[in-house]
Amino acid sequence: MEYVLTAAEMQECDRRTIEEHKMDSLVLMERAAYGMAEEIRKRKPEPARVLIVSGTGNNGGDGLAAGRMLWQSGYEVTFYLAGAREKCSVSCKRQIEILESHGISLKMDETDQGILKQNEYDIIVDALFGIGLKREINGRLAELVHIINQKDAFVAACDIPSGISADTGQIRGCAVKADLTVTFAWKKRGQLLYPGAGYTGELCCVQMGITEHSFWKDFRPAALTYDRTDLSRLPAREPDGNKGSFGKVLLVAGSPNMAGAAFLSAKSCYRTGAGLVRIFTAEENRLILQSIVPEAVLHTYARKPQGLDEEDIEGLLQDLHWADCVILGPGIGTDVMAGSLVRTVLNDTELKKKVCVLDADALNLIAVDPEKQQLLKQRAAESQVIMTPHLLEFSRLTGRKIEKLREDIITNVSEYAKEMQTTVVCKDARSIVVESYGSVYINASGNDALATAGSGDVLTGIIGGLAAQGLEAYQAAALGTYIHGLSGETAAECRSRYSVMAGDLPEALGKVLGTGSG
Repeated sequence: MEYVLTAAEMQECDRRTIEEHKMDSLVLMERAAYGMAEEIRKRKPEPARVLIVSGTGNNGGDGLAAGRMLWQSGYEVTFYLAGAREKCSVSCKRQIEILESHGISLKMDETDQGILKQNEYDIIVDALFGIGLKREINGRLAELVHIINQKDAFVAACDIPSGISADTGQIRGCAVKADLTVTFAWKKRGQLLYPGAGYTGELCCVQMGITEHSFWKDFRPAALTYDRTDLSRLPAREPDGNKGSFGKVLLVAGSPNMAGAAFLSAKSCYRTGAGLVRIFTAEENRLILQSIVPEAVLHTYARKPQGLDEEDIEGLLQDLHWADCVILGPGIGTDVMAGSLVRTVLNDTELKKKVCVLDADALNLIAVDPEKQQLLKQRAAESQVIMTPHLLEFSRLTGRKIEKLREDIITNVSEYAKEMQTTVVCKDARSIVVESYGSVYINASGNDALATAGSGDVLTGIIGGLAAQGLEAYQAAALGTYIHGLSGETAAECRSRYSVMAGDLPEALGKVLGTGSG
C-alpha cells in the first residue's frame, strides 16, 4: 500500500517536518535533489549535456541542486532560471548562491531563452513549477514549455511535470511531457489520474526524510494505491473449508441474448475463490449457461410484460436469503422485467446482512427512477452497497456532464458516495474507489487491454467473489479493482494488448492470485 497525496497534504507534511521536527528545509531540498540526480544517473549513466530549466520557487531550487550534483559527476550542465532572481524563494536563492560559489553562472533573462531553441541537449530537467501550481501557464512560460516538448531530449520532471495539477491531473493551460518524473516522499494524485498520468512518463518516488513517521494523530492522507504486496489482503483459505464456507454469490444477470454478462461475472466469482454461484436469469439463457459455466446453479424465470410474478419473486427472495453476496445488473436490460428485478432486490431487508454489488443496467434503471433511488438510499443506510459505474453511467446517476466530472473526478465521486452512503467504483483508465466516509483508492494497475466489451462484468464478478468470502465492501472493491487490472496486464502478456477479450481475464486470474499469500 502506498499513500497518494494532494498538494495540500504534502505541503502540510513539509511544514510539520520543518517546524515541529526541526528539520532544516535546505537539508530536505538537498536530499530531494540527490534522489533526483541519482535517478537520472541510473538511466543516463554516461556524462551528457544537461539543461536545468528552473522556476523561482522551491521546485526550481530542487532542480538547481540536482543540476549541481550532475555537474559534480561530470555532466555538462547549463542552468536557466525562468524568472527574476529577486522573485526567487529563500531556498531557491540559496541554491543560486551555492552555484555561484562554484563559479557557475545562470542564464536568467528573457533573451537567454534562445539557448533552448539554438542548443541541443541530451537531458532536460523540468523544474519550472511544482505541486503548488494553481494558475494557468501562459505567455512566455507557455512558450518555454512548448520548446521543451519539441526538443529531442530525455525530459526528467522534478516532482511533477510543470502544468499538471497535483490534485486532479488536469492540465493548467499547457504541460511538460516528461519521460521520467521523480517525485518526493509520496506519489501525488495528479501523477496517477489522467491526463496527468499521460504526461508523467515513468514515475519514481524517492525519499527525502519525510516518512509515515512524520504523520500525526490528526493527519492521515485520504487516498492510497496498491502494489503486489497487497495481494496479501486476499481472504484466507482455510484448509478444512468447503464450498459453503468460501462464500455464496447470487448473480442476478442476463436477459435473452445477453448471457455473456452472466457468464463473465459468474466465471470471475469462481476464479476469485467463491465457493458457490447461483445465477438468477431469463429462461432463454439456461442451455448456454449450463454449457459454458456448468459449475453455477441456475434459477430461471420466464419474462412477462408485467414483470416478475409472485412465484418468481418468492424464488428470488429465497435466493437472496441464501447468498452471502448479491450482484445485480449485468446484462439484465432496462425493460419492465429488469425494473422488477431491481425493485425486488432493493426492497429486501435481508440485504443488510450482506454486500450488494450494483452494476450496469441496475445503475441505468436507478438513474432514471426516483423511486429506485430512494429505495437505494434506504437500503444503503443499513447495508454494504457497492456501485460500479463507468463514467457514462456515473454521468447518468449524477446528472453531470462527463467533461465536468473529469475536472475533479475524486471530489465528484466522493460527494456522490457520501450522499448515497455507498462505496462507488468509478471505472475509467484510472478507476477510483471511494467509500462513504471518505477513503479513496486510486487504481494504477491495468492497461488498455481492459478496454473491451465485458471487462466490467469481470470486475463485478471479482468484487462479488471477494465480498462473498468476507471482505468488507470497500476492501472488496479496492482489492477487486486492483486484481482486475493485474488480470489485464497478465492477459496482455499472453495475447498482446490488442488481442485481449473479456473471456481471457478470468483465465488470467489463476496466475495473478497465485502470487498472493492469503
